[in-house]
Amino acid sequence: KAIIITPTPSGSLRTSHSVSLTGLREKTTYYYQVVSSDAAGNVAVMSGFSFTTGGTTPPPPPPPPPTPGTVNVNWALASNGGKATASSYAPATSEGPASPPSNAIDGNARTYWEASKAGVGSSIEWIMVEFAKSQPINYIKTMSDVGHYPMEMTVEVEQDGRWVAVGSFKSTSEQKNLMSRSGSTISFEFKFAQVVASKVRLTIRRVSNPTHAIQFYEVIAMNTGK
Repeated sequence: KAIIITPTPSGSLRTSHSVSLTGLREKTTYYYQVVSSDAAGNVAVMSGFSFTTGGTTPPPPPPPPPTPGTVNVNWALASNGGKATASSYAPATSEGPASPPSNAIDGNARTYWEASKAGVGSSIEWIMVEFAKSQPINYIKTMSDVGHYPMEMTVEVEQDGRWVAVGSFKSTSEQKNLMSRSGSTISFEFKFAQVVASKVRLTIRRVSNPTHAIQFYEVIAMNTGK
């Protein structure tokens, strides 16, 4: 099928011309020739030209969804490969079993890690959880009994062999911004920009009841995807 297109006259002779074409098919080769004349009426014909139309540019793909199984997964959990160690823990007594740090990552809110010393005071207690491998996280949560929760705490993550603080509180006002209560359970939630970490460490300097030792029912570390 041949189509003859005549450029709109400009009122004067020109040595360059342009034509806008519409209605062409995508990814199709078109062949064309040019017929031109000068002021004296001499006609020139040039043939053998071609061009190929492109396709419509597709919209950019949506961002990939989070890898299945990586969002809202508690990487501190022992069943996910977490391993817990601590500065100390309460040994078994006639009143009950020992309270090792592994209790804080067993997924059972009825068991807990408890330090061996009451009140902390001038000493410092800590619990550390190592993941099975480095994971992206942006959220850490602790759960304690109302008589054994921290009054001063620093939360750190290990990145490339160095510890980086992602949250802390020292005063009551700072503490309230992070604390919530459900019955006799006190929780602290720390939200921060996503980091890739291999370990988390919680360092406690004061306890709610000076005659009690620090306790954690559970330590949770995850990527919320938010």
